[in-house]
Parts: sequence; C-alpha cells; structure tokens
Amino acid sequence: MNLENIQFQTIEHGTAEYKNAIALRESILRAPFGLSFSEAELLAEIAGRTTSASSSSSGSVGSNSTTNTNLVHPPSTTTMNPK
Repeated sequence: MNLENIQFQTIEHGTAEYKNAIALRESILRAPFGLSFSEAELLAEIAGRTTSASSSSSGSVGSNSTTNTNLVHPPSTTTMNPK
C-alpha cells in the first residue's frame, strides 16, 4: 500500500458509505463468531463518529482496495477509568 495515496473521510450515519462500512465490519469482526449487529447497536452509533481510510483512488468504502473503518464513541459518564 502506498501511504501517500491513503484517503481519510468521515462517514455520515445512514449513508451508502456507512452501510458499506457496517457490512465490512460485520463480515470481518462479527460473522466469524456467528454474530451480527442489532438494530439497537446501530442506533447507538448515531452518537459516534465513523471514519474510513482507503487506498483506492475513489476513497469509497467497500471498493476493491484496502479499506479500514473506525467508530469512535463519545466518552460515557458511566465509563469506569482504571487508576
């Protein structure tokens, strides 16, 4: 992969790019364990930010290229922080 050609983008929830990112995450991270996203999990992602990094010329998630997606959730007030 040529690091000079990597394109980063923020993916808006509910768009075609977001659905492709979900399909990619589900096929790699969940399907091997017999899991899939629930509707509640997908709705909870609205509060987060989904990004992608792609080496394709189009920068599109799910194209024939190396793609990475990442979801970052805002901090929770109920999250425990180890000392």
